Amino acid sequence: MGFRLNKLGQYVRGWMGYFGISEYYTPIPELDEWIRRRMRMCY
Repeated sequence: MGFRLNKLGQYVRGWMGYFGISEYYTPIPELDEWIRRRMRMCY
């Protein structure tokens, strides 16, 4: 589980760094909810 959290953290930080300042910022809260739900399912 630690490996998954580490890789997911790297991916999300990279994605936010790339798209965070663009016009695609609005779907991020929905993406956050989805990621949290999936992590609870895995855990």
